[in-house]
Amino acid sequence: MPRLVRFYGGAPMQWLDDTPIAVVRACMEQLPVIDASEALGAANVTALGSGVLSKADSKRFDRELRRAAGVLPTAKAAPLAKLPAHGIAVTRVTPTGGAE
Repeated sequence: MPRLVRFYGGAPMQWLDDTPIAVVRACMEQLPVIDASEALGAANVTALGSGVLSKADSKRFDRELRRAAGVLPTAKAAPLAKLPAHGIAVTRVTPTGGAE
């Protein structure tokens, strides 16, 4: 019961009283899959932290973790001097609103 509550939430009595046995069995059957997924994740995190991954794999896995956590880095703004080379006109405006 504690493992069901850990992975799927709810209260122990809810699992015992309110959940159909077929649902409990289906959830129990998935626990080894969840365990394996967590073990692989832990192994990948260990590999990332210990520096044994190639630079490309390290970047890819770090990006995957950041995407899953919702903390992808934001893109940096291009320097103003480079914008015209990309066909983007730059007009500098003074604090009073007039063009320089």
